[in-house]
Amino acid sequence: MGTNQIILVVLSVVLVAVATALGIFIFQNQSQNTNRQLMVNDLNFLGTEALKFWRTPPSLGGGAPDITSADQTQLEFYLHWAGNTNRTASGTYSIQVNDDGTIMVTGVGTELGNDNTNPVQAQLVVDTNSNHPLTITLAN
Repeated sequence: MGTNQIILVVLSVVLVAVATALGIFIFQNQSQNTNRQLMVNDLNFLGTEALKFWRTPPSLGGGAPDITSADQTQLEFYLHWAGNTNRTASGTYSIQVNDDGTIMVTGVGTELGNDNTNPVQAQLVVDTNSNHPLTITLAN
């Protein structure tokens, strides 16, 4: 085998290695972004359902006009959750009703986040006393 052939083989191996590493990086980055988008979609749905619960009169199975932690079980029943956590294909969500009239939904995704150690995380705060009741914060 001549030196030209050896150089071509080495160059081919290097190109294949770089292309494989780039493909893995792009796929991993895309799966993180997809998981974040799915979690935001789930949190938006849960936020609107929590607002529907809050605005539905208690006589029709909704919460009182002033939500407190006493409404936690009723909200879980309204959302068809068995307890304060629920799992979907995009992550695990937990809900907490606070005495100040806010509802917090915390989601932990199925993909590793930017630090490649902890999963993607997102938090929704539903403030029933605000003109902009839904606030979503992404982490990692």
